[in-house]
Amino acid sequence: MSIKIKAWNASDWREGPFLNLFIDEKINEAYSELLVDIKKKSMLCDLATVRYDTYSQVDYSNEFIQKYYFLKYFFGYLGEYYFIYSKLLEEWEKVDNFNILSLGSGSGTDYYGFLFSVAKKRKLSFEDTIELFSYKGIDAINWLYQPTEVNYNFETCTISNIKDIIPETNIIFFPKSLAEFSNSDCVHIKKVLNKTNFSSNNIAIINAVNDSSSSKCLGRIKKICEVFDKKYTCNDDREKYFPYAKTGAICKRNSAFQYPNEIKEDIKFLFNHCEKWKKDKDTCDEDCKDVLGQEPIITDNYFKFQILKFERK
Repeated sequence: MSIKIKAWNASDWREGPFLNLFIDEKINEAYSELLVDIKKKSMLCDLATVRYDTYSQVDYSNEFIQKYYFLKYFFGYLGEYYFIYSKLLEEWEKVDNFNILSLGSGSGTDYYGFLFSVAKKRKLSFEDTIELFSYKGIDAINWLYQPTEVNYNFETCTISNIKDIIPETNIIFFPKSLAEFSNSDCVHIKKVLNKTNFSSNNIAIINAVNDSSSSKCLGRIKKICEVFDKKYTCNDDREKYFPYAKTGAICKRNSAFQYPNEIKEDIKFLFNHCEKWKKDKDTCDEDCKDVLGQEPIITDNYFKFQILKFERK
């Protein structure tokens, strides 16, 4: 049962209490469930596949892995997606309706990034924020910890099986997913976009990537964006990623972002929960300790993204 966001009125909107409480509850939910699994499994070898690179083969359908992945990356990704949408909203002040399509959406973290950033930017109540946008996530796996709000829609579907996109879509988001798709998937995305008669005068393509796959994603996003060139203009550089000044800890950028400290420290030394490690650490794969000895992403050092804005000619 996923945590519901605590509703607020426009008059009592204070980002710190609402966003911080939400983050705290989501992370505690996943952590408590991970501990239950650890007690059942005793060995944590499966979790050692969860790495921040494109070379690991991770079985994301494994819910044990999903819980650990969420604890490692949800906070950092939420901070990045919140920042991305804040930047987009600075330039889309006159856009008053948002229809988001997230390809490879995972747990729907980008949904929360938009929800909290637009509520802050436009000083909206929870109900008005929900009414302002719709969201559809598509992923091959039905991930844990997805939103339960009424404007959130999700479809379990491989990229190659997407049949159509609603014409009202005006934000297409790739949340660290574009590098994971096959070449044929990318060709299929372009075909589906090409046959869509988009109704919005403004469309944004957002490409958030891991550093190790950044060059591959640049080439792919350029080809996908060609679909819009006949009817739209774009002044953003498709060859580069968005420039921003790094601050280090995400909480320096926004004090509402606080990772629960006790959980953070336990995740950093998660190998101490492994019975195999405790009994015979000398025979364990060193990579296992390296992976299970990492703290969650809590800095903006991993932010890397493009915001490509198209306006109808």
